[in-house]
Amino acid sequence: MNKAGQGVYSDMTPDEVSGLEAGLQWTKAPAGTRLIETGSRDTSVFLLAEGCARIARFAESGREISYTDVVAPCFIGDLAAMTGDLRSVDVTLQAPARFARLTAAGFSALLQASPALALGHIRTLSILVRDLSDRVFTAIAYPLHDRLVIELLRMARDAVQSEAASAVLDPAPSHYDISTRVGGHREAVTRALNSLARQGLVSLSRNRLAILDLNRLRALAPVDARIEAGGN
Repeated sequence: MNKAGQGVYSDMTPDEVSGLEAGLQWTKAPAGTRLIETGSRDTSVFLLAEGCARIARFAESGREISYTDVVAPCFIGDLAAMTGDLRSVDVTLQAPARFARLTAAGFSALLQASPALALGHIRTLSILVRDLSDRVFTAIAYPLHDRLVIELLRMARDAVQSEAASAVLDPAPSHYDISTRVGGHREAVTRALNSLARQGLVSLSRNRLAILDLNRLRALAPVDARIEAGGN
């Protein structure tokens, strides 16, 4: 499926996307494939055309901190290509994916050859920087319960229209996945989710998480976090 108008292709026409992809060599890989490993000297850039990937880092203790999930079409690994530094994150596919692997020089040449692609990439980077700055503020400013509420609102924002009164995450992220996003232990996240369930705000099942009342949940978020968490 041609994804013109989305992600790094946001400023490209369908014909431009088709022409770009025709000139690249593509690889398919299953979920769980690790594209990038922290500390690696590799400077390859991946153009993800289908699928999604998680950007995370592991502490020496083994604890995983999830920065964000990225969805195709997007570039992955571009920072090391631009700076020449060691890799600072792990990137793992979360779904079957199709991607092209570029050298640092090839990545630079591709952007120079297509101003529309370069503009789309700048746009996606701007969104990513803003999202990560919000997450840093949230992690420092709020306790776990508030961080969980904000994260649930973020996930709902990505899953439904802004005027929706409820949201269903199916398949739902595991309690472990949520804990890596909010910077808490899985057991603490489970307790907080169960508390929200007792209040009638969420409904939990094995592979499904329903947010029953977005307005009530939004009212629990700190006032200065409501806009970035999807409020008005």
